[in-house]
Amino acid sequence: MDTTQALMLIARLAGFRHLVRNNRFGCDSDLARMAHDNVIAVLDSYQGELAELIQRHKFPLRRGLLSAEGT
Repeated sequence: MDTTQALMLIARLAGFRHLVRNNRFGCDSDLARMAHDNVIAVLDSYQGELAELIQRHKFPLRRGLLSAEGT
């Protein structure tokens, strides 16, 4: 996985987290709210791990992405 892929995954996780958080407000029981809170915690953990990997390994950015795909 390179930096671009990791950043895209972080963005997708953030979007999914936003969806889960918004759906949590529609919950009518404590069990459902707890389940949503657990999913949010796991997503936050994944985002943190990906960000740490990017910092630790300094994945190289793909240069010339558009020009390489066009040829």
